[in-house]
Amino acid sequence: MTGHTALIVGAGFSKPFGGPLLRELLSDENCAKSKATPESLRALSTLVGRMTVGGSVPNLESAFTSIWDEQYTNRNFEIGGEDWPAKDLLVALRLHLGSVMAGVRLDGRKPITMLLRRYLRKLVKESRTLTVVSFNYDTVIEDAFASEGLLYSYGPRNAIRFTDKSIERKLDKIVPYAEVLKLHGSVNWGVCRECDETPVGRDLINAFSHPYVPPRNISCQFCEKRFLVPSIVPPVLTKGPALQSLEPLWIRARKTLSRAREIVIVGYSLPGADSQATSLLQSVDGPLKRPRITVVCGARGAPASYQSLFRKFSEFKEPFEAFLERS
Repeated sequence: MTGHTALIVGAGFSKPFGGPLLRELLSDENCAKSKATPESLRALSTLVGRMTVGGSVPNLESAFTSIWDEQYTNRNFEIGGEDWPAKDLLVALRLHLGSVMAGVRLDGRKPITMLLRRYLRKLVKESRTLTVVSFNYDTVIEDAFASEGLLYSYGPRNAIRFTDKSIERKLDKIVPYAEVLKLHGSVNWGVCRECDETPVGRDLINAFSHPYVPPRNISCQFCEKRFLVPSIVPPVLTKGPALQSLEPLWIRARKTLSRAREIVIVGYSLPGADSQATSLLQSVDGPLKRPRITVVCGARGAPASYQSLFRKFSEFKEPFEAFLERS
């Protein structure tokens, strides 16, 4: 590796550290960790159960998409004889995701932690630039960089700033070792809508050193407006204008992938119906500048969506830990 490197991570990347896969989001174990009310979790589970694939497999993305698409309307979902406004279900879903993902952290006692830290340091050393494109909400990758003493940024600083002023001062003086672009938001981010510290109409993400899981009455650390909005975008098939605050990160990710010479994809299933993610990965240069692409996919192999997206890539059909041991 000598050129620009992109590491793309999904839920499977965080699974060894306690992160749930999509189908596990509403399991009894994860609901027990949730700060959402039991009533709202039962309502979400019932709604998911109504939308199945082939009459048997619950389709969480479709259920969450219905909630997401109706967040600005007055639509109510009739669930168990009770009316649930879409906006209330979305609040409950975000609270559930945030509180569950807040507990997914790097565990220094696990052997895989040392392997991950070693791997990231190797990527930094051997790459001209390193960008992590993440579809996860947890902070496992950030914890790994920090534990190795590797300064990272969250991308465009006019769109997102660390509330830790010492980190901001370092970024003023030092080029970070890596960028971490979290395209679906992060458990430690709060969004200030139309922040007074940015051009008119621009949102500003506050990146905290700890999880930001509302309801919490925290002010913007830069203009002191209250009631920061969670940044978390649930696993939905359509996203639309509600991604406004994250748009600069998507633009940055697209540019990164267009110039990448080495791409490693870990634990991301690339749902075929997620047109935005598919479009993003189509930014990867074609035959004349084709990068080396490695998909770490486990014994089942890469999903069919990758077969139709890339003309050529390498599959690593073993667990993530085995990949780290060999890298």
